[in-house]
Amino acid sequence: MGCQNATTKVTLTNTVTQVPGSVGWSKIDSSSAGLLAGSEWTITSSDGSKASVVDNGANDSDATAGSIKVSGLAWGRYSLVETKSPQGYLLDSKPVAFTVSAQDLSVELGNIGNTKGAAGLHVEKTSDVKASSSVRRGDTITYTVTGSNTGNLDLDPATIVDDLSKALGNAAYVKGSAKATIAGTQTGEITQEGSKLTWTGPLKTGQSVTITYKVAVSDKAANGAAITNMVSGEGTPPEGFDPPTSNCTVEKQSTTPECTTTVKVKVPSTPHTTSSTPPTSTSSTPKSPTGSTVAEKKLARTGADIAAVVVAVLVMLGAGLGITALNRRSSARKG
Repeated sequence: MGCQNATTKVTLTNTVTQVPGSVGWSKIDSSSAGLLAGSEWTITSSDGSKASVVDNGANDSDATAGSIKVSGLAWGRYSLVETKSPQGYLLDSKPVAFTVSAQDLSVELGNIGNTKGAAGLHVEKTSDVKASSSVRRGDTITYTVTGSNTGNLDLDPATIVDDLSKALGNAAYVKGSAKATIAGTQTGEITQEGSKLTWTGPLKTGQSVTITYKVAVSDKAANGAAITNMVSGEGTPPEGFDPPTSNCTVEKQSTTPECTTTVKVKVPSTPHTTSSTPPTSTSSTPKSPTGSTVAEKKLARTGADIAAVVVAVLVMLGAGLGITALNRRSSARKG
């Protein structure tokens, strides 16, 4: 028998089974690098499917608080986003992309930090009257109050209260004069109740509100009277954060320079007026050489004066008789 060639066909099937991958990361304090517990996340795959991850909870296979590991991930591209920050920290919602593949089955994202939230509110109060100056009755004083959000948390609302209780005895609030602006745009609400002027409105991180109003000095304000008013501020941060401790609290507003202003009233003294009545002469009556007072009477007439008068009368009578006699002689001749 001869040999016969035989052909055998062999079919090989290469079946590749994907080994699920994993991803891990640590949630830390950005300043101290300490692990932070309590964060929550969402993982989104390239096909749009999502999975929630809770530190030491759903889908977290790492028992250490602050260290998170998610297993059983199919190969592909993913996006990780923080949906809830640890208590007292700011949310970092920036997506973190990663890819699970045969070459990178265990992905390590490293540390993802959070910044601690801190609310801040700084308040200042000034007037348009210089510290070395004063005001008079009827003058108008313009006050400016500035409230600045100095923290990294929005305040909603922020509240600023101007207490006029120590000013209204010597001045009166000019109704309608108050306004509040942020970056030049009027905002918030200003109300007056009793001796308090209150502004309330949202104040975002880095924003400042400027409040202005006027008071008129009373016409009855006494000289040296003090017109004093004070301001305080407070704010409401997002839930889970401590409220700000303002530099101007109700307890400290009277003793903190930037929280209070005092303006003194000066009443001009009444000017001295000169009488228009001519002054009475104070010259004394002339005195005689001996020092006795000279009488202001006419001198008494003496006998010599009377005789002179009689002689003058007789002369006049004689002259009259002579003229009469001459007239009679002239008439007789003519007859």
